[in-house]
Amino acid sequence: MRIVVTGSIANGAGNISYGLARLGAAPILVSTARPDFAEQQRRLARSGVNTQRTGTANPVPILMKFDDVRWVVVAPDDPEVMLARTHHILAGGYPLVACPSPRLSDLERDEARALVAGADLLFTDENERELLSVRTGWTTATVLSKVRHWITTFGPDGALVEFGGGAPAQRVAAVPSDTIVGGTGAGDGFRAGYLAGLRYGADPVNAAYLGATVAALVLESPAPQGYQLDLATMLARIRSTYGPTTARHIGRLLTSTRGKSATSATMRTARVDHDVRLLPRNRARTQPGP
Repeated sequence: MRIVVTGSIANGAGNISYGLARLGAAPILVSTARPDFAEQQRRLARSGVNTQRTGTANPVPILMKFDDVRWVVVAPDDPEVMLARTHHILAGGYPLVACPSPRLSDLERDEARALVAGADLLFTDENERELLSVRTGWTTATVLSKVRHWITTFGPDGALVEFGGGAPAQRVAAVPSDTIVGGTGAGDGFRAGYLAGLRYGADPVNAAYLGATVAALVLESPAPQGYQLDLATMLARIRSTYGPTTARHIGRLLTSTRGKSATSATMRTARVDHDVRLLPRNRARTQPGP
């Protein structure tokens, strides 16, 4: 199953794709062509990202080339472009992952609502969460009636995973970072880890544990597209923060692929075709409400 990321190759979309590739998830990055696209495309391709360039805000013609798309991420970009991508993705029946940016402030109420309504997954940080509430005029309960999962990151205070349908919200602690080198891209790393976790069969809470671990490793790296992920290191960090049972469970998910063990080198560079227990798709789209 494929995860497709749309947006800027140099920023959030590129960062999320890089993290997914480092976790062996073989993402597809659909990005608008730009003068430096070729150089960045080669760099991301070496990391395991399948880059596709487009001249429009409609990714569906590229999505139709693949018959196993699980999610399509709309990463932060120009608000009008994000709106157009969201419309085309939902109209095409593809499961949406919404990542609204601080530029929500540029949108009218109906536009802000259209950016998130009908999403399988909604990612925000603390500031974006507040801004989303202001721009949409929706309460938390209303947002959760429009999406399937809402994941909010709070930096050193961890993350909150909320569920449409009334299931109890789950708090997830952050993985401590002894040395912060970069300071940017941790949220994108979390999103990459969370999506990869779901792809490999984790439940939302264990996916958040993996996301928090990747976020910590991004903070300890000089660039959001320059870090390495070593399986032993990741599991050691998970073990120290969330306990040995969680580390063993996530380790099994990351290393089981039709009975073969995935090595650290495989996680860094190879496309891994996992037999995954994915959550069922929700094709019924909820339209923006009052």
